[in-house]
Amino acid sequence: MHDFVELEKYFHTPHPHSHELLEGEGVVVVSAPHSVEQLRHGRIKQAEPQTGVIARLLHEEIGCPVIYKTAYREDDANHDDTSTYRDDLTRYCEDNAIKLVLDLHQLSQSRPMDMDVGTGKGKHIVDKRYLDTLLDNLTMHSLDYVLDEPFSASKPYTVSGHVYNHLGITTIQLEINSRLVWGDTPPDTYESVYQAIKNTVITINQEEGL
Repeated sequence: MHDFVELEKYFHTPHPHSHELLEGEGVVVVSAPHSVEQLRHGRIKQAEPQTGVIARLLHEEIGCPVIYKTAYREDDANHDDTSTYRDDLTRYCEDNAIKLVLDLHQLSQSRPMDMDVGTGKGKHIVDKRYLDTLLDNLTMHSLDYVLDEPFSASKPYTVSGHVYNHLGITTIQLEINSRLVWGDTPPDTYESVYQAIKNTVITINQEEGL
């Protein structure tokens, strides 16, 4: 079982760069643009813990290419009209024939659902098999979900919207309820979330013959 709380310490230490992109194998890239604090409308927003940890673990365990923020630079990669994070991600996807970007975020504990799956109100789903694979894995791990509510990732400066608009590939914004991956959450709950995402990536790569 992973020690997610211990692994989160990586994102609380100084880093020379705003973000890290770890190259890997497969047709799925996992993104975590809010793994550190962000600045939006002049206000600092808190980080979304464990999103970056999930990405790093996927890279370490199955070689999945990932990108995540490592340092606060008075920016928000999922909101600003320009973003080196989004540019680097888009370039990598184009150069490596990526077919799915899975962008990880967190929902407030006050939300009733476990997961909000943002699809751009369906627009960002080029290959429905990828969405179905994710939803099947969430269900198998007893995680309930809704589509595009409260967040659909439709705006053009979201990570999902930007990559879809530039490359026309499937992008999904996965909002994870923070009660599942924060504080005194039981370790097996953390694991259920991680394994659902991990199995999604593995299954999609296998379906693509990788």
